[in-house]
Amino acid sequence: MLKPFRSQAHKLVFLQIFVFIMLFFYWWLFHGMSYGFAAILGGVACVIPNLYFVNKVFSNSERTFQKIMFDFYFGEFVKLFSSAVLLILILKFTPVKLIPTITGYIGAYMSVWLVPLLILIKDK
Repeated sequence: MLKPFRSQAHKLVFLQIFVFIMLFFYWWLFHGMSYGFAAILGGVACVIPNLYFVNKVFSNSERTFQKIMFDFYFGEFVKLFSSAVLLILILKFTPVKLIPTITGYIGAYMSVWLVPLLILIKDK
């Protein structure tokens, strides 16, 4: 039952990867490799926790509604917490610039929000 949704969720994660790779090329071409690397790290801080979330929520179709809801909320909490921790660690312990790092993170994060909106606009 959850397999088609899991594959759709993985497509959204691949879209996130595509977006932060495009941001990498932008920062790299116009500002240099260190800026591009910062955008990659920001995107990774978003994508890795999101992969955990997708695998947690869509892991097993033989669950009760309560278990699905628990997995959703717990997965979302872990995703947000680990994203924050990864961003803090990246900014504290690597010599990256703040703006490209945050751009990579927000670009990857917002891509998941914008795709459903684009689908709605396309269907009208």
